[in-house]
Amino acid sequence: MRANWRVWSTLIAAATVAASCAVAVGASAQSPEAFYKGKNIDLIVGYAAGDTYDIYARLAARHLSRYIPGAPTVVVRNMQGVGGLKAANYMYSQAPQDGSSIAMVGQGVALDQLVENTAVQFDARQFNWVGRMVPVIQFVVWHTSPVKTLQDAMKEEVVIAATSPTGATGTVPRLLNRLAGTKFKIIHGYPGISGLMLAMERGETQAASASAQMLLFSKPELLAKPLVSVLVQYSKSRSALFPDVPALGEFGKTEDDKHILALYGATTDLGRAMLAPPKVPTDRMKALRAGFDGMMKDTAFLDEAKKASLEVDPLDGEGVAKIIHETLDVTP
Repeated sequence: MRANWRVWSTLIAAATVAASCAVAVGASAQSPEAFYKGKNIDLIVGYAAGDTYDIYARLAARHLSRYIPGAPTVVVRNMQGVGGLKAANYMYSQAPQDGSSIAMVGQGVALDQLVENTAVQFDARQFNWVGRMVPVIQFVVWHTSPVKTLQDAMKEEVVIAATSPTGATGTVPRLLNRLAGTKFKIIHGYPGISGLMLAMERGETQAASASAQMLLFSKPELLAKPLVSVLVQYSKSRSALFPDVPALGEFGKTEDDKHILALYGATTDLGRAMLAPPKVPTDRMKALRAGFDGMMKDTAFLDEAKKASLEVDPLDGEGVAKIIHETLDVTP
């Protein structure tokens, strides 16, 4: 009886495995249209609701469906934590690998990996990059602060709001203190860019990081009055949007210092980009990339972005992947 039971258990296990394999093969054999029809795509956002990541993600969610075969519903889900790394880790090892989950995580993912951030549990090279909506980030100071330039911040302490110690909003001021001689006092724990700006406006801090999109389009009154001074651009070189504001790569006590700061400035190029997990089937990945590219040229999408004062400066998935590889290929 026991022997028969063992035989029976083995047959059941074999049948279960065979059925699972058949389902997997059948799913992978589906066309993208057949796979996505009637389904949801989860769009995971690594930051809080109201942050620029969230704003751009929700804009995309309203239009991306029209350009993906089968017209799936795109549902935004916020998964904030560790400067976007919580969401990146999830996408790498826990999210479905079938194309039903995409994400917008922190623009410093490759840099975090390069500097061996202990919170990183992914290889950014292995992500399937969908595309970038816009490059982002600036650095501001409130109008009540006596500090108006980065040189001023080398002479006088400035209290600045930051998200997590590992994110760019905390790391870059710390690097500037070490490599350029600034005197930023960093207060961590605020939720996203909108939280940083609110802390500054309430008088809890004197400075914060803000996106160029926020300053030029969403809250233009801050620059017009002016209520803020832009101290430095988180970029390798000066943007045409702020031609009179120095870039990170212009500072540093030595050439190596300047190279390090320029490397951190390069995260701007990644900006608000979307990715998919590493093992998404090739045809679905092709459909996601084509859908993203189509959306970025769509009149309704561009009109809504303009009405919401959101800048659009797209880059396709291959271009984003190139930025990732260039960052990770930097010599030790």
